[in-house]
Amino acid sequence: MRLTNPVSTPDGRPRSFYTYKVSFGRLCRCIGEMSGVEFTHRPRFCLSGEDAEVHFRFKGHDFKIDTAWADSHVGPKEDTSAYPEIVEIQEYVEQHALSPLGKWLAGLFSRKKGEDTN
Repeated sequence: MRLTNPVSTPDGRPRSFYTYKVSFGRLCRCIGEMSGVEFTHRPRFCLSGEDAEVHFRFKGHDFKIDTAWADSHVGPKEDTSAYPEIVEIQEYVEQHALSPLGKWLAGLFSRKKGEDTN
């Protein structure tokens, strides 16, 4: 089950990604657990993604987490930039964003959905 949807530049370089099925607060905690991540701007209470924006530095590049509609968006702080490190961040989120309970529930719902279509 995918948790992210990648976005590429017109020439095909990875630029950013959107998340779904992961709360804004959980996404911030997950990225904060990555080795080498340093938050540079983080609101005191980061439980809701509504009108929130978080900035962090990873491997010498500045990134941000913000909201777009109901999804969270992770990408370069400067809208015109694209850094290859975004792939490493995205892979980490895919592997670590869901709690064990969240993984169990996601597996349960995906099995249930598959049963309903047969």
